[in-house]
Amino acid sequence: QSRKFISTSNAFNAHDSDIYAVAVSSPYTITIGGDGYLKLWQNKISETDNPKTSASSFLIDNSGLHHLSLFESPILINLKKLNLILVSVVAFSGTIYFFQIIHDTLLPLDAKFYQNDLQDYHDILSKKNNTVDNKITGEFFWAIEWFKASDISFSDINQIQNKFLATQSKGDTKIWNVLISISKNDKLELSFINHGLIKPKSPNFAMSLAVSPSQNLVATGFQNGEIILSQIDSSRSIYSFYNNSVQFSNQLNNKTYSSSIRSLKFNPDGSLLVAALDSGSFGNIYLYDTKYGELAGMLTMPTHSASTSINVNAHDGWIFGIDFNLEGDLLVSGGYDGKLKIWNIDTRSKDGQILISPSDLIPEDEDVREDDNLPANDYVAIIDVKYIKKGIRGGSGGDTNEGLVAVGFDGGIRWYREAGGI
Repeated sequence: QSRKFISTSNAFNAHDSDIYAVAVSSPYTITIGGDGYLKLWQNKISETDNPKTSASSFLIDNSGLHHLSLFESPILINLKKLNLILVSVVAFSGTIYFFQIIHDTLLPLDAKFYQNDLQDYHDILSKKNNTVDNKITGEFFWAIEWFKASDISFSDINQIQNKFLATQSKGDTKIWNVLISISKNDKLELSFINHGLIKPKSPNFAMSLAVSPSQNLVATGFQNGEIILSQIDSSRSIYSFYNNSVQFSNQLNNKTYSSSIRSLKFNPDGSLLVAALDSGSFGNIYLYDTKYGELAGMLTMPTHSASTSINVNAHDGWIFGIDFNLEGDLLVSGGYDGKLKIWNIDTRSKDGQILISPSDLIPEDEDVREDDNLPANDYVAIIDVKYIKKGIRGGSGGDTNEGLVAVGFDGGIRWYREAGGI
């Protein structure tokens, strides 16, 4: 039975440029764009509310922002349980920024960086360090991920082994241990200690990154179609995968095709790694077994070209975003063809589809202003998409049904919930 999704809310011109990433925390949907802004959108609003009314905007970097990673954890401070939300973003300048979200406000974090591999927290506190900032500069970073090892209780801060990972343009994946502490003036501090470095076989642009805390794994995807699967604790590579379909096409047609690995995602238990990769101008989705390092299948749609009879394409365009639902039985993908597709992981088949149109964002009773630049196509390329857990969004069905949020090249945000069950 095909899964149906209902549009529940949207934000027209949410950013003054393309929106490159979206994340979902308990209180907020978080977006970043080429305009350099990070924006917080309240989740607990009704379907009739205008999302812009309660949104908060923060200018981070004039060069624009392209990657976003979220760390959310319950914490206990002075016997009071709070929800800690940390957000990290990458600018087109290559700089990584770190913030804490408190009461609809974005606060820069004090971050200290240590070059040597210090193991003991008290030893770290005793070391003098002059590098205190809320950003990492000096190297060109691209993709980032938080690795959440456990929830935080400051009574056992020594044992916390949360990590932060970032790729660089030359292909390296850097790993830091991150200790989170409270200063004497009750301000949150981050201590970054070098943990390891994962290097590619040869220099190549590292486009995508994914982590699996349950299996202690990190996957790095490259522009040349290679994926390296590594252990985080040892920083050691264990498997390599290749975009073989594109390599075959290159040999067959003697042409240059895009083979980039645009997005990676582990399923919740870490047994599967899903890769969204280019096949020329089309998009494929491959599934890899992380235990044995083998191809476990593909998510495909029949092609309609008279020149081929092979069913190889998941999307008729590059796939920029993929995400699992909480149970890991469903995957959503969003592509340049303007389609959101819901995939059943067990059957490897499509379970639902949403076509994204420019007219989605225009209320019937609102005229389009002359300065609103609508896309010339009848569809909108999707850059990122996320599943929304039950109980996160307000409105009808928010507590009982899963949802989706998608962003793309038209600067708008679209929220959906699965139909039925209300």
